[in-house]
Amino acid sequence: MASEMVLGVFCLAATAPLEGLGYADDLVRGLSWLGRTTDAARQGIGLAKRACELGKQIGKRSVKALRVAAKRGVRAAKRALKSVGDTPRAMRLPATDGRLTGSGTSGYTTPDGRVFLDPALNGAQRVETMRHESVHAFLSPQGDDALATVRQNAGQWGYESSAFLNATEEMAAQWYASGSLRNAWSHAFNGAYTVRGGTVVTPSLWAAEFAAGASVVGGLGYVFYQLGVRE
Repeated sequence: MASEMVLGVFCLAATAPLEGLGYADDLVRGLSWLGRTTDAARQGIGLAKRACELGKQIGKRSVKALRVAAKRGVRAAKRALKSVGDTPRAMRLPATDGRLTGSGTSGYTTPDGRVFLDPALNGAQRVETMRHESVHAFLSPQGDDALATVRQNAGQWGYESSAFLNATEEMAAQWYASGSLRNAWSHAFNGAYTVRGGTVVTPSLWAAEFAAGASVVGGLGYVFYQLGVRE
């Protein structure tokens, strides 16, 4: 019994240092892992800080670029307006012509696109007339050079000579002004518009010219088609 106790104490004494060394090794490994984890965390924090700084720099540069672009756009717009020398036609308030008061005509547009209104019009009438005349102004060539003058004269000749062109332009203008196709049709054929020195524009005359024009265009198309086939 005594010998067994002595043997057990001896074995315990012999294995205790080995166990201690094992615990020490585990402790060293644990501390090493903790150190590596701490370094990785520090590196991650550093990367996050650098990413934040980079984001701030990009944001500041983007805002600065937008400000620069906005300033350049404003300067370009100012130069464009200055080069025109006057307010654009679409932004100008039309002039008035006192001769229109009591004439039954609310406004008119000159061949070069200038608009004149009856000064006696109330607010709603003025708005509708301005919208109507703006279509005529849009279709009128601007400028005073030779080419513009030729185009203006050609446009005015077509308006005064063709029932189809006259009524079509009036319908488009009144449709834009009132928003009603029925009102546009009634306006174009109200008996106040004439062509060729006094011929009243009527739906039948408008349709006849349309048919004649379509026939001419169709005939020319057929001729060119036949010429192309024969070649």
